[in-house]
Amino acid sequence: GVGFSQEELDQVLSSIINEGDPLGDIVEDEVPGLPDAATTHEGPGRPIEVSDEGRKATPPVFIVNPASAGGATLRRFNSLKTDIHKAFGDVDVRQTEAPGHASKLAREAIAAGAQLVVAVGGDGTNAEVVQGFFDDEGTAISPSACFGMITGGTGGDLRRTLGWKHDPVADVQRLAHGTRTRLDVGRISCVDASGASRKMFFLNIASFGLSGRVDEIVNKSSRKLGAKGTYFVETLQGLMSHKAQRVRLVLDDHPAKDFNASLV
Repeated sequence: GVGFSQEELDQVLSSIINEGDPLGDIVEDEVPGLPDAATTHEGPGRPIEVSDEGRKATPPVFIVNPASAGGATLRRFNSLKTDIHKAFGDVDVRQTEAPGHASKLAREAIAAGAQLVVAVGGDGTNAEVVQGFFDDEGTAISPSACFGMITGGTGGDLRRTLGWKHDPVADVQRLAHGTRTRLDVGRISCVDASGASRKMFFLNIASFGLSGRVDEIVNKSSRKLGAKGTYFVETLQGLMSHKAQRVRLVLDDHPAKDFNASLV
């Protein structure tokens, strides 16, 4: 064991700083101008009712990742077009073309006045769209803009965190008739695999080590085994190929602790 008390371990979830290590600095902060999330009353926080007039003032923007779940997400989205039209009328649909493109599309949509930006894809697409809500200084571009999602992808970790079933039709109804709720957002400063410094936001979880290795393998796989089968097989492959890294962990004002870790 590394020798952390339970109190110290609990703080990892809210304040992780990794200093002087190639993995970079990881910090979860309060974010100025935090956007609301278009979730149902089942979601966390105090529900904030939104009038139909406010909801329809600007056409919603749906950012679709056509590569998500091996193309299955796009096919499901196309089958929802009638439901979406009944719920919102005309909408703006934009497809991503490369990694990181969803952030650019979201930022452009919000800068143009969009009040509802919907991520259509997996956890990676959700994360990219959230980046687009903030400027380079970490301030919300439009605090009144709302993030929504139609679930897809391979893992669906955010969906599971919110307690939602994998039901895109229900997602559309939630977006159209649900309530708006505050959703926590964390901010990270880190060094990526190429050695470049990055700052980004995350919704429900941030981790590094084995989890990143597994995601890297999954993103390169054909996913012919489906979501569960793919993650099971690729997790085994990640366990065999990943090596523990030397980590320096600082919790608030506590002394730094150095240890080997496969996953934080």
